[in-house]
Amino acid sequence: MLKGRLLVLTPRFPYPTIGGDRIRILHLCRALSREFELTLLSICETREEMRIEPHDGLFKHIWRVHLPRWRSYLNTLCALPGSRPLQLAYYDCAQFRERVEILLPYHDAVVAHLIRTGQYVLDSPIPRILEMTDAISMNYLRMRQTNGHHSLKKLVYRVEQERLQHYETAVVKQFDRVWLTSHADRRFLDPAEECGIDVIPNGTDLEKFPFRPPVERAKRHRIYRQHGKRSESGRMPPLHSRYSAAGADQGAGRVQDCGERA
Repeated sequence: MLKGRLLVLTPRFPYPTIGGDRIRILHLCRALSREFELTLLSICETREEMRIEPHDGLFKHIWRVHLPRWRSYLNTLCALPGSRPLQLAYYDCAQFRERVEILLPYHDAVVAHLIRTGQYVLDSPIPRILEMTDAISMNYLRMRQTNGHHSLKKLVYRVEQERLQHYETAVVKQFDRVWLTSHADRRFLDPAEECGIDVIPNGTDLEKFPFRPPVERAKRHRIYRQHGKRSESGRMPPLHSRYSAAGADQGAGRVQDCGERA
């Protein structure tokens, strides 16, 4: 079967798979790869990321653009006086935009990961999907409402939250589909349910993290009794004495038991 061609834009190179944002977009891409041939275009902060070679074969083509951190900081400072969200300014890159415009005509659709790359395909001639994950403005609103002293961070949250909320509620109307992780985010951004939003919640990969039943209560008590054993004098022996007396094998067993409880 002939597969369609899908362009995937990410604000961070998704390898190595560290962090929730990278994990989510790669899992979505694995599902999409059943129907599409994937091309990845990513922004990289470091030269090391430019040299990483994935070996999972998920993407047929991989393109990268280097955007050094100092440039992102400068972009953010320049955006402070205006009304543009700092999230967008941080990932503003002319070279990335040029590469997007070159690749779009060779693909049938585009998936933009987060609003950071969504800004590059607002006028895309092909169907566009925004993998938004969550409403950043809602998270920042919660940060603003937390108790505590006024700080520079809270001031930044306030400024950015207002910009983001205005932008996010408008941008969800400009994509063919928008993907979010929860209904709470959808209600916040689209209370009238007028936009093409799909809720795709996060989950657990049971093949990599199989379910293990909790340790029985008696077993947990046995662990505590072993750790709380007293000496003949009625006093707790020093920590190093208890572990050395228990022996390496028993010590390993205690670690394993405690691990099962986690």
